[in-house]
Amino acid sequence: MASHPGRILKSELDERNIKQKEFATTLGMQPSHLSEIIRGKRGISHDLADKLQDALGIPTIFWLNLQTQYEYNTKAIEQRDIKEQQAHNELEDYNRVCDIPTLIKRLGITAQQFADRLLQLKQRLNLPEVASLQLQFDGAFRKSVKVGTDPRMVMTWALLAKATVSNEPLPSTYSHDRDQDMIGELVGILHQNRDTIVRVRQALANYGIRFAIVEKVDKASIDGYSFILDGVPCIVLTLRYQRIDNFAFTLMHEVGHIVNDDTDNLAHLFAEESADNFASSSLIPDRLWKNIPSVQMKPFSVQKVYTQWAIENHLDPWIVLGRVSHEFKIWNFRGSANRQIQ
Repeated sequence: MASHPGRILKSELDERNIKQKEFATTLGMQPSHLSEIIRGKRGISHDLADKLQDALGIPTIFWLNLQTQYEYNTKAIEQRDIKEQQAHNELEDYNRVCDIPTLIKRLGITAQQFADRLLQLKQRLNLPEVASLQLQFDGAFRKSVKVGTDPRMVMTWALLAKATVSNEPLPSTYSHDRDQDMIGELVGILHQNRDTIVRVRQALANYGIRFAIVEKVDKASIDGYSFILDGVPCIVLTLRYQRIDNFAFTLMHEVGHIVNDDTDNLAHLFAEESADNFASSSLIPDRLWKNIPSVQMKPFSVQKVYTQWAIENHLDPWIVLGRVSHEFKIWNFRGSANRQIQ
């Protein structure tokens, strides 16, 4: 804050019960000039400071120091206001590409000044310049094609995803030579559905892939996202559905993108179809799926028969029923706690 020395002078006059008009006469100056000093419209000169020393017994240097500090603080406030306006404008520019209020809320940023908010956002999200922000985001998204695909909100979630997954430890380096071992281990974990997320995260890290869960944001109905960050493959899921069948398929879909080296192609329909096929055949080998039992296509019958078939083949029943739902369009299965990610 900048406190004008005129305020101190007024307090001193009030304390001594001295009227401004009488004091102006004592100083040999116009009452209007004294009023302007007290209201902060004029500064205190060296000559006036000498007169104040004579009239009030307060040293000249005291008044000059007050005036100097006021001028310094005023300049600092002006500079701060300029920086605040610049930061506000820059935040508005970013807000056209991604949702800044959502990012501030998700990151728990409590700073009130625009400049402080901008600094924290840049530090925590490693934000590039606005002009290049869109160009820096490639990768493969698995998301709803009917609802929740607002590009601005997708970008918002992608920023959170990259910032979150970058903090995950990585004890190993990814190599295609170990793809089959990784796929086998992941599929085993998914069908066991026990401490699933913890075990998946550790398994992927051991094979050189960073993994994180980042809750979706409004208008961005994303299931999964795979990308390369600083040379390291990464997978981020949202858990939009807290079901093992959805989690398993989405995870293996994104693993498929990494194994197939197509994480840099955002809109390639063939890559998406290839990743879908990879997920399906990894979770339930084609040799088994070709021999699925015949059954009357009614939900109760299908659920009973395919659950038994899954158990006999050491598969998670709900992962099997999830594929049945997708391929045969049968959805009305009776719920079970076992369908949740354990």
